[in-house]
Amino acid sequence: MRAPVFVLAARDDALVALAQLFAAEPFIDTPSHNFRKWTVPSGHIGLFVGKTTIDGHWPGIERWIVGSKSSAAAAA
Repeated sequence: MRAPVFVLAARDDALVALAQLFAAEPFIDTPSHNFRKWTVPSGHIGLFVGKTTIDGHWPGIERWIVGSKSSAAAAA
């Protein structure tokens, strides 16, 4: 995979262990400037519906994705 990748991990996730999620990184062939990973104090469901994550983290992720797309388009 060479697309911009943002990995958002829940520190207290009971379904997906951090080590398991981050073990995929070597298999992603994306330049380092297009790869980000964050760990947030949340459980699995909180990543998607938790107020703190939605208000505090997703807006930054959205800005990063939009910026990554703009950078990729300019480089093409």
